Amino acid sequence: MSVALIDVGSNTIRLSVYMIEGDGSFERLLSKKITAGLAAYVDDEGALSPEGIDCACEALRYLGTIVDHLQVDDVHVFATQRHQQPRGACRHRAAHGAYGRARVRQGRGIARVL
Repeated sequence: MSVALIDVGSNTIRLSVYMIEGDGSFERLLSKKITAGLAAYVDDEGALSPEGIDCACEALRYLGTIVDHLQVDDVHVFATQRHQQPRGACRHRAAHGAYGRARVRQGRGIARVL
């Protein structure tokens, strides 16, 4: 089974694709990083601006084309703490607006998603 993890961070959006075997072992097949600079689009209350959402969507659409090309079985998007609270809806809209197959997760790292 192949799994893609997309980590939406304050400055970068990272894609990691793994092949997971039945015994629980895994191998990283691909790692891609996009410098998005989303922190510049966050206001004092922690809200991501419409321009920031557009920036995130553009990056997620691009990563989605890679995931589709690789025919990945399962896709998870998660955001670092700064983007989770208090505006989780922005993160959710960005992920689903750009790549509808993704499941949006909350968490701090890959281990929690796996």
